Amino acid sequence: MSRRFMAFVFGLVLVVACSPAWAAVNVLFDASHAQTVGNADWVIDEDSCGVAQRYPTPSQANVTGSTPETYWSGAFSAFGIALVKHGYHVESLPSGASLTYGDTSNAQDLTHYDVLVLPEPNVPFTDAEKQAILNFVENGGGLFMISDHAGADRNNDGWDAAEVFNDLGSDAHFGIHFNVNTESDSWFNDHPDDLYTNDPNSPIVHGLYGDCSPGKGLGLYGATSMTLHPANNSTVTGEIWKSDGTVGATSKVTFAIAKYGQGRVAAIGDSSPAEDATNTCGHTTHDGWGAAAYDNALIHLNAIAWLAGSGSGGTSGGGGGTPTERISDGTFEGGLYGSSNTGSSGTTGPWSWTSTGSNNPISNDSSRAEHGSWLAWLNGYGQTETDTVQQSVAIPSDATTATFTFDLKVVTNDGTSTAYDKLYVYLIDGSGTSHTLATYSNTNAAASGYVTKSFNVLDYAGQTVTIKF
Repeated sequence: MSRRFMAFVFGLVLVVACSPAWAAVNVLFDASHAQTVGNADWVIDEDSCGVAQRYPTPSQANVTGSTPETYWSGAFSAFGIALVKHGYHVESLPSGASLTYGDTSNAQDLTHYDVLVLPEPNVPFTDAEKQAILNFVENGGGLFMISDHAGADRNNDGWDAAEVFNDLGSDAHFGIHFNVNTESDSWFNDHPDDLYTNDPNSPIVHGLYGDCSPGKGLGLYGATSMTLHPANNSTVTGEIWKSDGTVGATSKVTFAIAKYGQGRVAAIGDSSPAEDATNTCGHTTHDGWGAAAYDNALIHLNAIAWLAGSGSGGTSGGGGGTPTERISDGTFEGGLYGSSNTGSSGTTGPWSWTSTGSNNPISNDSSRAEHGSWLAWLNGYGQTETDTVQQSVAIPSDATTATFTFDLKVVTNDGTSTAYDKLYVYLIDGSGTSHTLATYSNTNAAASGYVTKSFNVLDYAGQTVTIKF
């Protein structure tokens, strides 16, 4: 219709609580500490060399069981794709951003994530970032420190990853010291490294995604070892040792874990097992993730699952039945993510949209947004037009609750007695069948402003669904 009808949508959330065994969903890969300098490319995706954007593209909503790791560009793309296939949501912290905890003005504040992966940082963290990381773990977050051999100073600033992690306070807080140039076992190859812990309940060797195999283990190509200090953290344990080491010893450790406050920490002395051989920068990287001779991928996936709250002891992040947000950027405050605000269709961060009037529904208008400056503005241009906006999310099979909520405001010049124009809210299930959750029209316009709408979607547990307006 050509009448003036506007629907403003804001604050979309799909909150899910799961049984304690299910891993939390939000994993943040740090790409803000020189992860692409030199011959490195330790990012899950980058649209151009050295520029890892927040949301990998194409959208992770379209990842299926057969999606190749080349769907994204980055030497950690195989890692990221594998996590998405297991139901996790992944993001990157771009260059120029900072790690914060409790900063409500930061859309990527660590309070929004369950696991933080630090892939071989090559510049030290600021004092504020160090405290943010510690606060994140202490309050239930999972931290994965991925180092490399001593001397891997890829930008020649005097810092390698082992030194950066030691400067973070890994030893003092977590009981994990990364060996540096002046110390033994700080640069070596070891493949296969299968000197596993004897603990039958190890969350790394016998984790959520399977048991490690004798003769496989880690494929280490240029690694440092770790020395553990239980006096600093009584929970620290070795999970895998250098082949010439001793199970249970505090030295020659190649994979370690610890708890800190309510959270968990994992550490490895080499980035090779997590990387793949494809990247945007044309760098020479090693296909450790896809190497069938080793259990590299399995060990890392088990680690993420444990960091996110699965396995014995404690809880972390969104695990343990804690409600977890599934929709990304439900307030639209991420803005346009560099996309166009015109056209017949497009992708804006985690959102996909169409418009017969060439108007991107994701709009910047603080006078109309419920909070902040951004909202989804559908129609209302005085012309015949159809606008849509949608996002796909996974609802885990063991969800105990699943509630979809959004705030809606309808504005019209047509009065409220007769329905002329309509807004449909759809849920498209895993088989592609569309279900109408609600229908609104100009008859729903109200002077009171935004109205909260909620729907129980637990019936769709175990499916990746698409929410569409």
